[in-house]
Amino acid sequence: MIGKTFVLAAASVAAMAGACPAQQQVDRRLATGAGGAVEISNVSGSVRVTAWDRNEVQVTGTLGRGTERLDFANEGGRVVVRVVLPRSGHDIRGSDLEVRVPAGKDVTVRTVSADAGVAGVNGLVDARSVSGDLRVTGRPREVIANTKSGDVSVTVSSDRVHAESVSGDVEVHGAARRGLEVNSVSGDVASDAATSDARVGTVSGEVSVAGVTGRLEVSTVSGEIHAEGRRLQGSFQSVSGDVRIEGDLDPSGAMQINTHSGDVSLALPSGASAEIDMSSFSGDVETGGSGARITRSSGRDRHVSVGSGGARVTVRTFSGDLVLSR
Repeated sequence: MIGKTFVLAAASVAAMAGACPAQQQVDRRLATGAGGAVEISNVSGSVRVTAWDRNEVQVTGTLGRGTERLDFANEGGRVVVRVVLPRSGHDIRGSDLEVRVPAGKDVTVRTVSADAGVAGVNGLVDARSVSGDLRVTGRPREVIANTKSGDVSVTVSSDRVHAESVSGDVEVHGAARRGLEVNSVSGDVASDAATSDARVGTVSGEVSVAGVTGRLEVSTVSGEIHAEGRRLQGSFQSVSGDVRIEGDLDPSGAMQINTHSGDVSLALPSGASAEIDMSSFSGDVETGGSGARITRSSGRDRHVSVGSGGARVTVRTFSGDLVLSR
């Protein structure tokens, strides 16, 4: 009886091992053209994509225990790299992939909890995850980086960048020549990327923006806003966070700054020119030391001229203080 029980137990363990294969090493290559697209999907673990000067795609790394297989094929000009999991199973481990691609490829990455990094690609980079962190570096034509609860880090020289997280922090460095959009809900947002058009927003996180020459639109609910730039125009909206803006203004542009209970500080460089309307319901309005000429004053409302006029600025707050300085 004991011997029979032992044999049955051993057979059961062997069957479980067969149903849940061990970790597998991967090293596969596929010839391809210099252009086109590569699409990569992995549920958990990690994905790291790097560009090289060969007209082939190489996949190395490990498939986690319990993984069914790796799909790796050229499907109508698209190279597909897909980690396939069984429809039902337990104790499935994450897979770690390193994918080398021709630099001119467009790269799409989709994960659930896997972190993803893309480096050196010159085409479009479109990386999206549910809870994984995303990191993009290099000179891609355009970047889309979107995650729900992970952090996003983008350091590129690109035409356009769209970086977004729900509860993670987002940071962008380098250049987004034609446009930049950065958003988070509860995370902090920071960008010093050079651009001529930026839209930045968060709900409860802080916003720090520099490097903009041109239009800048920033919004937050309870976070603070700190913006620096040149020839600025656009809008700044906050409910309870303070707003601090430093830089010169587009002489033919307009700027609107609105808060409910946050303070507003506008620091202009020597030589700036603007017509500024400043109004607060219960806060103080200060222009001392700015060199501004008060052309109209009524209660806590001020209309001031800086330099020879030019840029049109409207500053409104309910209970916050307004400070204009050099």
